[in-house]
Amino acid sequence: MVTNTDSREVRVFISSTFKDMEEEREHLIKDIFPKLRSICQKRGVTFTDIDLRWGITEEQAQDGGAVAICLEEIDRCRPYFIGLLGERYGWTPQDDNAEVRVKPEIESDVQEWCDTGLSVTEMEMIYGVLKKPEQAPYSYFYFCDSELTQKKGQRVITSARDSDMQDIFYDSVPGKKNKLKELKNQIGRKNARWTTDNYVTIEGLGQKVEIDLLAVID
Repeated sequence: MVTNTDSREVRVFISSTFKDMEEEREHLIKDIFPKLRSICQKRGVTFTDIDLRWGITEEQAQDGGAVAICLEEIDRCRPYFIGLLGERYGWTPQDDNAEVRVKPEIESDVQEWCDTGLSVTEMEMIYGVLKKPEQAPYSYFYFCDSELTQKKGQRVITSARDSDMQDIFYDSVPGKKNKLKELKNQIGRKNARWTTDNYVTIEGLGQKVEIDLLAVID
C-alpha cells in the first residue's frame, strides 16, 4: 500500500454523515485545521483536509460516481482518517436503488456492501480503516454524546419543524439504528487499535482532534 507518510504532506479524510455534523465540521475547518496548517508550514509540511460536502456534484451523484469519489479520496489521504458518528447512520444507495460505479478491483466488495444496505459512511470507514489495521496509528474516531446531539437539535428547532429536526439528527428507520449500533460496536471493541473518543462539546472535539493530529505531525 502506497501512503503519503513518506511525503511532506498530511492529507486527512473526514468521514461522517453531513447534516447532523455541520457544527463539528465547521469548527474543525475554521478553527482547528488552520492552526495545524500553520504549524505544518513552519516545519515544511503541507496540511490538507478533505471535506467532500461540496466536492461531489449532483450530476456525479446521479451518475453513480459518488461512492467512487469518496473511496478514491480515501486512497489519496492514506493513512490519515477521521471518522465522526452521532445518531445517524446515513444515506445508503439501497435507499434510492442508486447505481454505484467503482473501479473493478473493489467492485465486488462495494456491490456486497450495497446489497446488504450499508451506508456510504460505513463503506468509507470499512474501506478506509476497519479493513486496514496497519492504519491504526493515523486513524481516529469520535462519537458525539447523545446529550450533545439533543442540544444541537434544540439549537435548530426554532427554525425547523420537529419532524425536520428528527430527520437531521436521528435515523427513524429501525434497521438503520441497528446498523449504526453495530458499526459503533465494531469501531469501539476492546481490541480496536485506533483512537476512539466520545465528545460532549464541539470545542471538546476540536481539542481532541488537535491533540491527536499534532502527535502525528510531531
